[in-house]
Amino acid sequence: MKLPEPIPATPSHGRIKRIVRPEGPSHPQQGYGIISTFDGRDVIFEESGLVNVEFSQLEVDREVAFVEVPGMARARSVWSTQLIPECAP
Repeated sequence: MKLPEPIPATPSHGRIKRIVRPEGPSHPQQGYGIISTFDGRDVIFEESGLVNVEFSQLEVDREVAFVEVPGMARARSVWSTQLIPECAP
């Protein structure tokens, strides 16, 4: 989990569509997932981009706020809107 950073003025919002957890405690790969945005796009996020939630706490259909990498369908930072209400749409 990353240290908290300022919440951008206009984060995007969506729901977690899929979560991929690495197998076994010694697996070197990070977990990742896919967010379905409310405008119908899919955005990939990585475990290292989580701000206020542990990867093990994520669930499919959980609403999140996120910041996308410009020009890519990738999230740079992901927040749980359940834990930071000001991120809720």
